Amino acid sequence: MQTYGSTLKRIRKYKSLSQKYVSAGWVNRTSLSKIETNDTIPSMHTLIGLIEKLDVSLDEFEYIRNNYQLSNKQQILTNFFSLVSNFDLKAIHRVINHCDIYLINNPNDILVKEIHSICIASTYLANNKYYEAQKIITTVWKRLEQVEQYTVTEINLVCNILFFFPEEVISKFTPRLLIMINRYLDFDKSLYSLKISLLINSALLLRKSDLDTSLAHLKEAIPISKQINRYDLLAIAQFSLGSLTSNFTMIEQARHIFFAIDQKQMFYHLEKELKA
Repeated sequence: MQTYGSTLKRIRKYKSLSQKYVSAGWVNRTSLSKIETNDTIPSMHTLIGLIEKLDVSLDEFEYIRNNYQLSNKQQILTNFFSLVSNFDLKAIHRVINHCDIYLINNPNDILVKEIHSICIASTYLANNKYYEAQKIITTVWKRLEQVEQYTVTEINLVCNILFFFPEEVISKFTPRLLIMINRYLDFDKSLYSLKISLLINSALLLRKSDLDTSLAHLKEAIPISKQINRYDLLAIAQFSLGSLTSNFTMIEQARHIFFAIDQKQMFYHLEKELKA
């Protein structure tokens, strides 16, 4: 991994920016020169200011500093938050193995330990061992339940474990989680997909006990899915809403989408679930 100074210099050179321009408002040009040659270590305040002058995010700066590779922890986070399903066991086991290796040298990393626990619980859930899965997740949930305001990381974690819990917990917590997601939508557009998934999953769970809320969630999910071109989520929301309201035109539209995007198995799985 490169030093902060050499990375600043690398990016500045790539962008053909002068030391005078980058340093303005933060340090004098001589100080920046010393930072770039690693003779001076900048304060965090100064470093963030210089990174902003280079028009890169802190995450991108770290990615470049690591020679255009994710750090081990960032790779774990990326792979975990990219999991499409709790039943994709191959992908889940890859995350578990990566966590095992990382935790050898970082045994006290709370976030990675929680990701590891969630993935282990997912393997139990995939094998219909619901009690074992919930028992593992409970420890993670106890900490997250006490957090007053979630960051994006906690939002992703909660969305991954919420549906391990009884319906009354999900019904009570989903509105609060949606408010937290809405606060971050301008900051992280990927949360739109997470919001849609939360609306759909809660709707499917509540369809028998709270049909009005279930329908409202599906109706909210459909336009957002169209807005961000998530046709897989659109198909799920439309098919679910069509099935719950006996709207056969909507069901047929959803079926066409499933088949067009080569998601026939998802269609058959959802069809079976909604008939149960």
